[in-house]
Amino acid sequence: MNPKLCVLCVILGAAVTVSCGPAARPVKPGVSLTVYSAPGSSPQTLAETGFAVINERREVTLSSARQQRLSHPVSARLVPSSVRMQLPGAQVLEQTFVYDLADASTLLSRFVGQEIGVSTLDGAHHRGRLLLASGGGYLMESEGSGERFQLLASEPIARLELGAPEQQLQLHPELQWLVQTEPAEPASRLMELSYQSDGLGWAADYQLVIGSEAGSALSVDLLAWLTLVNQSGVSFSNAELTLMAGDVQRFREELVFRDETKSLEEDYFGTTVAQKPVFEEESFFEYHMYRLNVPIDLPEQSFKQLELFSPKRDISARKVLQFGARQADFVSSSPRWDEPFAEQALTPLDIVISFVNDEEAGLGLPLPAGRVRLMGSDPQDGAALLLGETWLEHTPKGEELRFLVGRSTFVFGRRVQKSYSYSESGRWIKEGVELELVNRGSEAAELSVIERLPRWSNWSIEGCELPFVKEDANHIRFSVSLAAGESRTLSYVAHYRW
Repeated sequence: MNPKLCVLCVILGAAVTVSCGPAARPVKPGVSLTVYSAPGSSPQTLAETGFAVINERREVTLSSARQQRLSHPVSARLVPSSVRMQLPGAQVLEQTFVYDLADASTLLSRFVGQEIGVSTLDGAHHRGRLLLASGGGYLMESEGSGERFQLLASEPIARLELGAPEQQLQLHPELQWLVQTEPAEPASRLMELSYQSDGLGWAADYQLVIGSEAGSALSVDLLAWLTLVNQSGVSFSNAELTLMAGDVQRFREELVFRDETKSLEEDYFGTTVAQKPVFEEESFFEYHMYRLNVPIDLPEQSFKQLELFSPKRDISARKVLQFGARQADFVSSSPRWDEPFAEQALTPLDIVISFVNDEEAGLGLPLPAGRVRLMGSDPQDGAALLLGETWLEHTPKGEELRFLVGRSTFVFGRRVQKSYSYSESGRWIKEGVELELVNRGSEAAELSVIERLPRWSNWSIEGCELPFVKEDANHIRFSVSLAAGESRTLSYVAHYRW
């Protein structure tokens, strides 16, 4: 069986010129990775949805022959159509991606048609020509035995005797080139190779740690780390790392955690280094880039965690209990006449932590997408406690951050439809709503009540004792304070016209 080949470029008669002159800018041998953010919160998701652009530069020695072959190990999940190779003074006649790697199944496939020996667990020995090898067994043709064809199951086999394969075994995925050069003395030249690869990705992991709490006002610390995954099939050593944050459109053709007993330098680099790894943020195109100031090693099948930025302390935040946030949004293209619309059971309110991403609050940084864990401390011994988790989308500085992290066990709300009438000829609907809000806790609570007005976009509110804020064409918001143990009823009438 021939190895699996992916022929990327075969030009007969006219060669493709990759590069006929010196590089436009001075470069040095090495490897750099630009890894793109992956929308996921698990290692498997990061590997499957993320990708990277890999740039490698290395010296190659060209002989005096006019045509010669070159090869270079690459990622097993390389995207063939993305390959770009530059070699001064060379023309590429053929480029091939070889990725049929040696394993038990591949090895046996090399011996189809050849003579092999098989010893089974019962002590019997068979020798003959291999006709078929699969996960379930082997089909052999034996000369000079009573049974010319033998089908042997794989489970009772104790030993296989194989000769030398007719085809060379491929231990690593690699790109192979047939290049043409002008006759010259053997010389060393710098080859530049870039390609896209799946199996690499990253996402941010945040911890929002509550410090002090005074009613709805909070002081929180924000810790930001990133998880970097490599399941590309190749390891990278001493690589320059750049992370790209943003939603890059792409058409498509998988943890090593830090040891708390070690210093940051010892944890990621084995021995203490002169520089602490720090990411430097900058804008590029419509995205954000984060460059690591020191090279890293990223072995195959590894997960690495690095600090994205230094902890931000004493951020001013608010805790609000929100009612109505989980109502399904549906806007009709015509007035809705369906009469029932009410929540009859007491529902726990959502816990929302919010703050503005600016310097005044103690932050003011673009935040890449990632999972956010809200953490607190046990008042008895200070042990860390998980208070909830949520997901943060890519967020620029200056935006308000709102994290829905769980549901209250003390504060509840109920929405009841108290009245309903309409006039088709008069072109109006009136709906009376009553909100019951209950605080069964021992502390006061700040509530944000979001009411959805789904029947039509032209409306007015009547008979309401509290002021409200119009959020958009179909939502209003009330701010309500409840003392410990207090219950309160809020009523209003929504008057729709068209």
